[in-house]
Amino acid sequence: MRGILARWTSRITAWAGRVLTPLTHRLRPRWESLPPLARFLLSPVIGIAAAIAILVLLGPYLCAAMGAGCFWAVGATNTFILFLGSAGLGLFIGFFVGWGRASRIPTVSLPLLVYVEGLRGIPRLAIVLMAVVIFPRLGVGINWAVLWGILALGVSSGAYQGEVFRSGFQSIPRPQIEAATSLGMTYWQTMQHVTLPQVVRTILPPLGNEWIIVLKDTSLLIVLPAFVSLRVPDVFELTRVAETVQRATLDVTLWPLIFLGAAAVYLAMTIVISKTIQFLEERFQVPGLGVVVG
Repeated sequence: MRGILARWTSRITAWAGRVLTPLTHRLRPRWESLPPLARFLLSPVIGIAAAIAILVLLGPYLCAAMGAGCFWAVGATNTFILFLGSAGLGLFIGFFVGWGRASRIPTVSLPLLVYVEGLRGIPRLAIVLMAVVIFPRLGVGINWAVLWGILALGVSSGAYQGEVFRSGFQSIPRPQIEAATSLGMTYWQTMQHVTLPQVVRTILPPLGNEWIIVLKDTSLLIVLPAFVSLRVPDVFELTRVAETVQRATLDVTLWPLIFLGAAAVYLAMTIVISKTIQFLEERFQVPGLGVVVG
């Protein structure tokens, strides 16, 4: 079995190398020609789209190999997709909210302050319920309720991530910006070479905490009425899967184990997010910065 897996892995790697290498050489000049802000915002979007595409393409093959475990695999996959959509939307919103909140323009910062304080003061479950109830009444079909759930979580998370970005932007000493301007650097050059590198290093730990919260809050989407009417492989998230298995299990003593299994999957996902954040922290760390010499 290991030999077969190794052969298929080598074949897939060789095929990916032949396909992606010319594509990378062709797209890299166009990517580097984009403004730094555009690259910063497009990077998570491209990563999320690629992850969702891989999960969708490989899902049927994984289900065929797993058999009965496919039900749980679908729930975990859909939970991860819901997390990517909500956290990615929150990241996009949070960047502009934090950028605007850090500005000295009252007409920009004050409305964003109302948005942040308002969204942070409302429970996310209430926001999800409002989105699911309000949008279908506007003439949108009930089958889009999952999308409204992602939008609700993303907009709510954007308020929290906006405060993370605001603290990151405001942590940059003003003399650094003035020094970059005196050297002849434009606003966008200063953003690329001075502001964003320091902001990213500052916001990674609190941003990781918010992403973990968003992952666990995807369980709130169990209240969506569309989950009942649509096909299971499309929308069932992990908590709904655990509830469905629990209802189909006659032995009451197994019910705690079912939800304990779902909790273990959530724990595994949070560990992956935590390790990803640690990797990014090491990737953006400046050698010697923050080291205290005793």
